[in-house]
Amino acid sequence: MLTHCIGDSAHRLMLSIYSAFLQDKNDLRWRIEHAQVINENDFDLFGKYSIILSVQTTHATSDMYWLEQRIGSQRTKGAYAYQRLLKQNGWIANGRDFPVS
Repeated sequence: MLTHCIGDSAHRLMLSIYSAFLQDKNDLRWRIEHAQVINENDFDLFGKYSIILSVQTTHATSDMYWLEQRIGSQRTKGAYAYQRLLKQNGWIANGRDFPVS
């Protein structure tokens, strides 16, 4: 399963749906694309259910000029947290999203 998500609300919804089917660690390779803005309460769910994180690191450099203005300082804390996301499963998939960004 692969779901394209943008934003913390979309991630929360899909993590909830995925968790209904994925009961524990697994090798099903389910993935969420654009794991960029994650709610503080949702980070650990990626590791708990072995959900693969896919990020587009180029978005961090293009979004940094307007991100806090659009989503606020509290939500920005969960944005582009690559080190924290890396700790979930020990690896992250990285795309470039060219030519979109």
